[in-house]
Amino acid sequence: MSRMSDSEKYNVKTSVGLFKVHKTKTHLRVGGKNFCVEILFQDPKMPEAAELQWLITKEGGCELEGKIIQGDNTAHLLKLSLTLLKIYRNVQYVRLLDNSKYDCVIDDRIKKSIFINKYSYLFHGETWYEMKAGAIPIDPSLKALYYETKPLYTEPLAKPSVFDFKNTLLNTELTPIYQATKTWKEFADIIHERYDKKTLCKKILPWYESALAILTNDRMLPEYWKIDISDINIPFTRIMTGGKRNTRKGKYILPSQEYFIVGPSELYNKIL
Repeated sequence: MSRMSDSEKYNVKTSVGLFKVHKTKTHLRVGGKNFCVEILFQDPKMPEAAELQWLITKEGGCELEGKIIQGDNTAHLLKLSLTLLKIYRNVQYVRLLDNSKYDCVIDDRIKKSIFINKYSYLFHGETWYEMKAGAIPIDPSLKALYYETKPLYTEPLAKPSVFDFKNTLLNTELTPIYQATKTWKEFADIIHERYDKKTLCKKILPWYESALAILTNDRMLPEYWKIDISDINIPFTRIMTGGKRNTRKGKYILPSQEYFIVGPSELYNKIL
């Protein structure tokens, strides 16, 4: 069995774009001009799991050919990184702290942060990592409480007859929509479709956390989550460059079961 290098750099091509990969002894980084994903995969404190250190796309530069990575493409980049991780670590789960924010531009001088997990829960009834990667809360008690309150999103009795949108103009604009719907989901679906994202964030900023308090019975959303990466598999073409050798391409689709049959080094040798 050959020994894997502590450091590797290469590119991978997928259905979405061309991405740069840098694997060190302890970390895996994936992106473009900027490394927009970093995963810590060698940590004595977590021998059974890896940890997502960051997933940041708002600065751009996440793909080598200038493609904008957002929405479903962000989920693709995350899943590609988790697919690549399975080359180097025989782990089933990747842990993460779900506290990401995005900037809501109020005007040319003012920006306010909105929590992505709360925004996603308000408009989809689940967090972004839960919706896009099947993440589940790590803590068993918080997990039980979380799933206990999820049905409130589509339960008519959980939606108060009156809700304060914390602003006179918003109360005038949104109350008729609110009162014409039976559930939080119905209300959220209408305003999500009516406004573009830049406008929507300004419409919800004063009151979205109050709505979340109702939807969760005044409990915070879990912060620590884990993603089961066993069945995550993004097909990619690995492009090796460097030295005097020509670029080498080899199409590879990571089999979801084979990784847990052979060791990481053996699987790595099959790719090359």
